[in-house]
Amino acid sequence: MRQKQTKAVVWAGLILLAQVGVHADVKVERSPLGVGGYIDVGQVVKGAVDQGGHNPDGEMKVLQHTGVYFSQNTTINDRLDIKVGVGALFFYGYPDVGSLVSRVVKLVPGVGQAEGVYTFGDLQAPSWIMQFGFFPYKYNPDAKNLGEYLLRSGTYPGYEVTGGWSTINSALYMASGLSIRGNFLSNTLVADFNMFLERDIEPQHDFSPSVVLTYKPTPVFEVGAGVEFAHLIPTDSRKLKSTAFSYRGDSAFVGNDSGNTSYTFQGTKVMGRASVNLGAMLNNPWIGKEGLKLYGEAAILGIKNYPYYYEKRSKRIPVMVGINLPTLNFFDVLAFEVEHRDWDFQNNIKNAKSGEPVWGNANQAPGTGYDPNHPGKLDTSDAVKAQGDKWSFYAKKQLIHGVSLYVQVASDYLRGIDPQIFLLSDEVITSRPSQWYYLFRLEFGI
Repeated sequence: MRQKQTKAVVWAGLILLAQVGVHADVKVERSPLGVGGYIDVGQVVKGAVDQGGHNPDGEMKVLQHTGVYFSQNTTINDRLDIKVGVGALFFYGYPDVGSLVSRVVKLVPGVGQAEGVYTFGDLQAPSWIMQFGFFPYKYNPDAKNLGEYLLRSGTYPGYEVTGGWSTINSALYMASGLSIRGNFLSNTLVADFNMFLERDIEPQHDFSPSVVLTYKPTPVFEVGAGVEFAHLIPTDSRKLKSTAFSYRGDSAFVGNDSGNTSYTFQGTKVMGRASVNLGAMLNNPWIGKEGLKLYGEAAILGIKNYPYYYEKRSKRIPVMVGINLPTLNFFDVLAFEVEHRDWDFQNNIKNAKSGEPVWGNANQAPGTGYDPNHPGKLDTSDAVKAQGDKWSFYAKKQLIHGVSLYVQVASDYLRGIDPQIFLLSDEVITSRPSQWYYLFRLEFGI
């Protein structure tokens, strides 16, 4: 199997080189070096950092980040675009643990983009486009903060994430792998065939193929759908299954034995979305071309049910609805989004980060959960549930050419960055609708 995959990659590379043309008259065009940066300043007005509880240390916590970046684009023979970007982030950890080391500013350099984009057919109306490397992938152009469930949410467990290393303009997925886009029906139907590697949470490096469709027959109406087969092709099948939790019949247990079945990370996610752009019909400058645009997205994060953790499919369906508000000829974008989801557990990624495909706040039945010879049956009576309603305001205003102001006020799935191990925190900062933060970003670049 691996030999066949290697041969396929080699042949694909040879075909690409033949298309580009490896000879002296290769046409190379380099764009000017892009440089820029941004400053984030905000505050967690109300927040929680402990499991299911209210922590005063999470309130009035300052959010402050500074980012810089450099980017270079090169085009070869008008068909192959190579895009590379590097940068660095200065940030303060959240939550800090009181020590000086956790409170001082941290610096993290990184690669923001390293991709190639090859165009097949007519350059003005290409039939196929191949994108490969490390690149931002966004299938829902309307989502400002919530949504984008298919690729940046978990399957088992079905965790949700917003923000991360960048709090604003992060409603997308940083993909590692290959995406092939086809245009059909006079470019009204777009199909993306993706083969991405899992890169965020264990088990990493697995291949998760996905297909995303977008149909836009008019400027007013758009629909989309997608499916992802999470961890379908594992690099190490042993890492797919739980070693500490199992189930038999309709019961789940702490531990495993010969009569039990292990939970697994593998699963199928599906997504659907739609939008109606009333502003495109009205063509009023006070409303804006994107004003009065209604949009929504829903997903099933894991179709198959399992005992205890994943008994009801309805508990794995997030639904987001948003609207672009009239800009009054002042804002470039002004949007409001809400999300609802019923949860059986808290949105806690602790176990997922350690390689267990179950939620991170399971409870054991007293008297049986501590005997290694008799696995303890899990008890649902005191499981801590997440609060299912989220909301987000988003605004953008270009001040002058190359300088833009962004504002985000939200109660979402933002996680802090642990200042000691540089990983996202297990739990969200604003776990309840009454907990929220605000953030301003001043971004500049050429």
